[in-house]
Amino acid sequence: MRMESTSFIKSLLIFFLFINPFSSAYACSPALDAKSASIAEKALDSSFVFDGAVTEVTDTFIKVRVEQYFKGVGPTEVRIAQDPQNSCADHFVLEQRALFFTKGYMGELLEAVYDGAFGSAREMSADNFGRITAATRCMTTYAGGKLTVPCVAHKATKKVYQAILEPISTGSLTFLVSSVEQAADKEITDEHFSITRAPIECMATYEDGLLTVPCIAYIDAQKAYQAKLESISSTGGLKLSLSSAQRLTNTVSSMALDRFDQGTPGTVPDNWEAGITGEGGSDWSLEKDSTAPSSPWVVKQSAAGDYPFLVKQGSRLTDGFVAVKFKPISGSIDQAAGLVWRWKDPYNYYVARANALEDNISIYYMQDGQRTAIKYVDLPSDLPVEQNIWQTLRVDFQGNHFIVSFAGKTIIDSKDNHIKGEGAVGLWTKEDSVTSFDDFVYGKREDKD
Repeated sequence: MRMESTSFIKSLLIFFLFINPFSSAYACSPALDAKSASIAEKALDSSFVFDGAVTEVTDTFIKVRVEQYFKGVGPTEVRIAQDPQNSCADHFVLEQRALFFTKGYMGELLEAVYDGAFGSAREMSADNFGRITAATRCMTTYAGGKLTVPCVAHKATKKVYQAILEPISTGSLTFLVSSVEQAADKEITDEHFSITRAPIECMATYEDGLLTVPCIAYIDAQKAYQAKLESISSTGGLKLSLSSAQRLTNTVSSMALDRFDQGTPGTVPDNWEAGITGEGGSDWSLEKDSTAPSSPWVVKQSAAGDYPFLVKQGSRLTDGFVAVKFKPISGSIDQAAGLVWRWKDPYNYYVARANALEDNISIYYMQDGQRTAIKYVDLPSDLPVEQNIWQTLRVDFQGNHFIVSFAGKTIIDSKDNHIKGEGAVGLWTKEDSVTSFDDFVYGKREDKD
């Protein structure tokens, strides 16, 4: 009888170890004494955070159709590897929306970021939408009649503040400067202010009576907006007319990202074509750079020539965007970093250029090998193109309308009709510029109701 009882207990233990349904769900449902990480903590540990819908579930991966990226950039469809010990597969149904926290490399199976309580995903609720947008990019949130600004860069004092904007009877919002609560008491030098704040695309800035809020997460509608707050001379405050807000997330992007991690060191990256418009040399090669945004590899152009270019093969776009992170290194004639779009051949394309020697941004069309300027803009003293510092350049193009952004700020808004139809996108330098590039991203944008 004792032997039968012992055998029964062993069988029962084996049953609970291998059959217990709660074991496989541990990473998705909280353990009895587990406390999940906050959304901000999970975002900090993740390389890519995105909102999407599950389209396929297998034993080895979950396929997700991405609606928008909150941290990192990538394509509109990704796969997340399934960890047999921490699988959430049983808890997903097709077309289920969620927030996903992942790490790894785009183009490969991403790795889920687990925290031991709720797995790698969160419900895509209005509250979580507000939390993730605020946690990842200092995005302002609007809910319940209040506009909460978590990060305000005050340029005069070189400090970062936070504030809440209250509604007034006219239907606008007012923000009294005296009500700002200091959130960081450590002074930031001029150099570090521009370096550390510029990459935070959604940080609000306050200067000369104007509070600029580049990204507002409207929690109830789960949409993002942008707006500027104008001063009210009679009260000394600032107002925001909600009707003037422009919706940002009414488009979806089919994006491609190249971190320049594919290829042989010292050679042109895989799936890229190097050349030159005009005379001279063109020397594009993969090199190590520990300071790179996605280290260790970057692509660097170091030869002297008229207009060296590097074009992404298979990138045929009529309308869309192209962006890159760049670092000017040296050059006595030029220290240029350029983006190319609608590239037909080495003699016909558009190019936007940032110049560290002249502190300006310019846009050109190249036609039959002849470069013609469309517009030059000299940058303000507090927004220079800096040598040996990683900065961002982006071009959005739709028809004959082009917007060039530097460090997250719109610099050129112009129109031109010389080069039409689809073409490739790529990189560009000039004269004796030695420039490194990383995190090249491009894509097509389509309206989404």
